[in-house]
Formats: sequence, C-alpha cells, structure tokens
Amino acid sequence: MSVYCGWKCVEWGVVKDRSVYKWIGFDQKDKDRAEVSGEGGDGEAEAPMPSIFELARWTFHLMCSMRGTGWAFSVVPPRPQPRISMPKFLLHSLVTLAWSHTLLVLCCIVISSPYTERVAFATTYILPPTPPNILFVLLESFSYVACGFAAWVALLTGYQLHILAALALHLAFRNLPLIPAGLRPKPFDNREYAPLFSMPFAPKSVKEYWSHQWHRLFWRSFNFLALEPVQTFVAPLAGKEVARAAGVMAVFGLSAVIHEYAVLCASFGITPPRERTTILQIWGSTFFFLLMGTFSIIETFLTRKYGIRSRGLWGFIYTSTLQSISGVLLYSSWANLGFTSSLPTVDQWSWKRFALPMLCFAPAPFGTKKGQ
Repeated sequence: MSVYCGWKCVEWGVVKDRSVYKWIGFDQKDKDRAEVSGEGGDGEAEAPMPSIFELARWTFHLMCSMRGTGWAFSVVPPRPQPRISMPKFLLHSLVTLAWSHTLLVLCCIVISSPYTERVAFATTYILPPTPPNILFVLLESFSYVACGFAAWVALLTGYQLHILAALALHLAFRNLPLIPAGLRPKPFDNREYAPLFSMPFAPKSVKEYWSHQWHRLFWRSFNFLALEPVQTFVAPLAGKEVARAAGVMAVFGLSAVIHEYAVLCASFGITPPRERTTILQIWGSTFFFLLMGTFSIIETFLTRKYGIRSRGLWGFIYTSTLQSISGVLLYSSWANLGFTSSLPTVDQWSWKRFALPMLCFAPAPFGTKKGQ
C-alpha cells in the first residue's frame, strides 16, 4: 500500500490527462464511466490544470468520500445503491455496527476458549454423547468457521467505525463557519459510502467470491502492483491467456504477502505455543491464497472451454466446502504463531472487551480484569 500511495503521489504531480481525477457521480452507466476515465476509448480532451484552490477543495472532499467512490478513478461499487436520507443511513450504520460487533465478540469467545471448555459446553448444552475423535473434528471445524466469520465482521466493524468518522468529518467541513463555502464538500450522498462486502456469507464461486463478494479495499493496489505489470510482461512471451492467469496468481501472491506481514506484525512479542516445523505450519497462509488463485483460474478455464459455471445451490456447496477445508491451512498457520492463544479467555475479560468495538481481539492486558 505504501508503494502504491507513493506512485500515486508521483502520478498526481506529473500526469497530463487529469480526466481520471474528475467527479462523475453515481448516475452514469459503466460505459460513460470508462469514457470519462479514458479506458477503452479516446477519453476526453485534456483537462485544464486545477488551481490550488480546486486541489484543496478536492482534497477535503476525498477525505470524506470513503475510497473516492463517485470519482473516475474509484472502485466501482459491488451493486447500485438507492439514495436514502442521512438519518436513515446513520441508523443503518449504527445497527450494522451493533450486530457486527456482537458477532465479533461471540467469535472471539469461541476462538479464545480452551479446547476443554469447548468440549464441556458442547457436551452439556448442544451435542449428544459423541465419540472423542468425531467431537474433536466438529469442535475444531467450528473454530475454523468462527475464525473466518471473525475476519468478516472485524472488517465490517472497522469499516462502520470509519464510515461514522468520515461522516462526522463531512458534517464538520460542511458546517464549520471557518471553512470558506468554496472549500466545503458536496451535500451528503449515501452512495459515496459504498458497502464493503456483497453477501460474503453466500459464495457462488471462488472467482466470484474474491472478485466481487469479498471486500475490494486493495483492488486498485493489486491491479497497479501485480495484475497489470505481470500481464504486460508475460503477454508478449506466452500470450494473453497465460498472461491473465499469471496476473491472477500474482494478485493472490501479493495478498498472501500482505497477510503474512500483517499476522507477523500482530504476533510480534507473542511466544508461539509450539515450534513450527512443517512447511504447512510455516506457510499455510500463503498456500491458502495461492490455492484460491489456482481455483479461480480453473473456474475461468472451465467456463470458457466447456461453459461450466459455478452457481446456485451447488455453487454455494462447492465454494463453501472448498474454502472451509482450505481455510484449515490459514487457521493452523496463524494459530501456530500464537495469534489465538495470546487472547485472554472470557473469564479474564473486563466490561470494556465486551462493549468497545474491536477491543475483544486485543492481546492482554488490554481490556482484562485487574490483576489478570
């Protein structure tokens, strides 16, 4: 992300065609959007150099517009959004924050609970007498699912907090008397605050899931740093089809690097519960993302060659099963770093860990009872 931001700053300073930095709103078709951004056509005539005053006004607006949605360079929202009033939008954001935070706390309780406590709870309140080996598989599978759900709702909770902060910033810039009228952002439009996900709990295919249903926070970064340069390099050597596949693998490889780095930073100072000896324990997270890229390529090949598509109920079963099984690689790799064992158990939690968003994932002693 730092590399991408650095290059975008250079681009801003030296670019001649400024049409990609234009505000285009939300009511135009994709074709019109592409023409404005100069994709697939001659584009517009070169835009005049904006004044310092205009750049300042754009900067204020972009600080409040959540990923630049509505600008020619932004990520296209996963689905069209109806126009709603600010009170309705604020209520929707607060409700989403409430249920996503609640679900995150429940997932964190499951992840941080020792296996013996999970066995005691399951055998007492949920399951009939079950053989130990089957019980182990069921409870560990439930932990994997909880970890996956935790990733989703943690991102959603953080995003809702970001929306509320951006909305407060927008209102401040709109209403503070010290800010000149020309520098104030446009009136509130909920379509600037595009949803982060598109039904990630109902996957249709591996390709569809990672391309459209999961979040797209790194969409432009992945295109700029992985997809486009790899395709440009490989296409003259091996053709467009191979170049497209290589670009997809480069994107998932970059995603693996980002996640490995993030988890290493999060686990800094944590003592691993056991020594990581196998390649899957060390690089399980990387294997997971490369596996997702491989299946995305296979799905594309089957669709183009034989017309086979993953959709409907069978698509859901296939994608959910594949991601659940391969997710074991992700979970085990992170668990062997001590990422889950470093979390305090629920009996050590203070009220803050239940009430304050995102605090349930903080390592001890944050949000724990005094003396624990």
